[in-house]
Amino acid sequence: MEALGRMMEAVVLVFLCRLGGLGGLFPVFSVGNTNNGTITLTHLLFANDTVVFCDADHDQIQALRVVLLCFEAVSGLKVNMDKSEMVLVGEVWNINFLANFLGYWKKVGWLVGSGCIYQKEVEENVKCNENGAPVKRLRRKAIIVHAENIAGRRFWNEHPSLLKEVVGFTEDVDKIKLEYVRFFQFENKLMPSTWIVIRIDGCHFHRFSEVHQFEKPNDKQALNLMNSCVVAVLQEIPDIIFGYGVSDDYSFVFKKDSHFYQRQASEIVSVTVSFFSSMYAMKWKEFFPLKELKYPSFDGRDVCYPSDEILQDYLAWRQVFCHINNQYNTCFWMLVNKKGKSKSEAQDYLKGTQAREKNELLIKEFYIDYNELEPMFRQGSFAFWEKEDITLADENGASVANSHNKVTVEHCDIIKPNFWEAHSSILGEIVPKL
Repeated sequence: MEALGRMMEAVVLVFLCRLGGLGGLFPVFSVGNTNNGTITLTHLLFANDTVVFCDADHDQIQALRVVLLCFEAVSGLKVNMDKSEMVLVGEVWNINFLANFLGYWKKVGWLVGSGCIYQKEVEENVKCNENGAPVKRLRRKAIIVHAENIAGRRFWNEHPSLLKEVVGFTEDVDKIKLEYVRFFQFENKLMPSTWIVIRIDGCHFHRFSEVHQFEKPNDKQALNLMNSCVVAVLQEIPDIIFGYGVSDDYSFVFKKDSHFYQRQASEIVSVTVSFFSSMYAMKWKEFFPLKELKYPSFDGRDVCYPSDEILQDYLAWRQVFCHINNQYNTCFWMLVNKKGKSKSEAQDYLKGTQAREKNELLIKEFYIDYNELEPMFRQGSFAFWEKEDITLADENGASVANSHNKVTVEHCDIIKPNFWEAHSSILGEIVPKL
């Protein structure tokens, strides 16, 4: 086993030499505390047994596999795969791939902090009756279960509440031929040669804005955060040619000939929504550095529009909605924040009022000309790719003209043809409808 130890030390030295940024082969882990001192280790040798510590990383597993192959070649000994085990600490999403790559497909164990999660009915005290006795109710609660093999019948027999949810198995799951499961998958491909619109919307956003103490749901910083996330989405998914947003609502338009995820609706919606949501969480501190983010969530839906004209009608509808919604919200929150009315009182006050009456209210009561509000509130935000001409200097200092595409966010009227005439490349060389 000394040969294996020397090989592991060599791999660790390569890792330490590469810490400067070139990437490593194997990490070292610190054990102990500052009071009693710490030691670093990567593996432990016990006679004919070895424990190796590493991250759930493909490159590190690959390095370990190479070390084991070299050890077998040099020593003439064989690593006993039947007695070897890969033990997890925490959640490892790619365990099947790593275990299969290394050769430990059947034996995968768990340490505390990993396993499967499911909901179980538990009895909890919810209140006390008039005599002071606790009143119990069944509640569904998420629990973590650690098991060596969740495909075996033993696991399901030990958790009858879970078995009840999915119905019983006549044989061990790992003995069932699983090919038939694919027949239950439903292919929902979006219509070819049409504009794909993925519209995302904040879930319970009014409550979200209250919890995070926004001035109003379309708070300026919140809108800027949304626009920043949209720029990131366009940069990440090149098939999206533009997006239009109102408050917590954004519509992403994919090009007509897009083959993104083979035009599978569920994949396109889930990728777009999940990436946007992750960007919202990652960028939150840039716009709200003093507020703790709690629970952002967005839903999404897909629609296909067959022609440029219908697509423009859709966008015009969204911008009309932006105007109606913002005019109402401006009046509503001014009544609440400036006049001290309750939300129900403000709703009753505005009930049945027309656009002209709302404008008069803003002018007479708050000295606000609605048409002078920032365009971002009145017209929404329009994000699209635009070619930018730049001048660079070559190695001789001479100026060289160059151009590149960048994502631009504008707040303008997209109902009239002026915008589309000025940016005809967005939808292609089309004649905007009058």
